[in-house]
Amino acid sequence: MTNNSDPEAEVGGIQDHRPPQTSLWPRISTLLAVYFVVRGIYWLHTRPIPIVKPPTPGWDQLEPCSSLSSLSGGKYLKLFEDQHAELVQYVPAENGKDSAEIIINGRWCYEPSSAQYSITIEGNTTSYSLFAPEHLAICILAKGAMDEANLYDSWFTYVDYDRSD
Repeated sequence: MTNNSDPEAEVGGIQDHRPPQTSLWPRISTLLAVYFVVRGIYWLHTRPIPIVKPPTPGWDQLEPCSSLSSLSGGKYLKLFEDQHAELVQYVPAENGKDSAEIIINGRWCYEPSSAQYSITIEGNTTSYSLFAPEHLAICILAKGAMDEANLYDSWFTYVDYDRSD
């Protein structure tokens, strides 16, 4: 036997030349660190970039008034933030036929120079002025300029300012 202080260093006359065993933790932590760095770089380059959509001109004022009714109550106009418009006409039941709902699609846009909204349905464009005072719970999309509005061809709604969405 040799004068080695480690009794297990020599087994059966053969000396063990293996390096002393160390903890695996430094290797594992290095591998984990490399993994998370690579994963982070991958995530930064593959994540979807949020698309910031510019606000639709005129929508902030129009939004509380975006679902309107005709004076007769037989037609309804729905306006959407993407400038889509829907004219909904209810046809009452008649001569044994069921009532029906006809939806005609269109577009709307705001014209800042005239402060009017143009709505195009089936190729016909009509200009409207928005009357929506904050202290009243009504909203009128009046046909034409405000000083000469045609109320019969205008659109009306009740605005619930206390509503929480």
